[in-house]
Amino acid sequence: MVSSLPGAWAWIPRPVVLSVSPSHGPTQGGITVTIDGTFGTKPHDTTVFVGSSGNSTLLGCQIGSKDAHTPSRISCIVPPSQGLNHWIQVQERYFDTARMKQAEWIHSVKKYLFNYDAPSITAISPSASPPAGGDVMTINGIN
Repeated sequence: MVSSLPGAWAWIPRPVVLSVSPSHGPTQGGITVTIDGTFGTKPHDTTVFVGSSGNSTLLGCQIGSKDAHTPSRISCIVPPSQGLNHWIQVQERYFDTARMKQAEWIHSVKKYLFNYDAPSITAISPSASPPAGGDVMTINGIN
């Protein structure tokens, strides 16, 4: 509800995240994450962050297009990173008609987590080596 009285307070609902899918992805990022919930109707005033509680730097989750944002769903591309327990947070900013200026950013509660997959070894070559060593070993994997 927004008041038309000059200098009056405006109540703006907080964005609500209800689910995040998928909840994990590769360290190189680039996968689309779907966030279901209750959001504003202005995609240019919405930002999605992926961050961790121990890290003060937030990584912006790029919203692909206007079609990727509705009042109940946001789809965005996760940035590269690593580790576990990165919270997903939606923030929105509205125009304060009472003061005729941009209002402060309003954040969703940090409730849902995104995990980056751990690196894994897919092949080791050669599979055996003489006891004296000296062979060059190649390790392949997914990071």
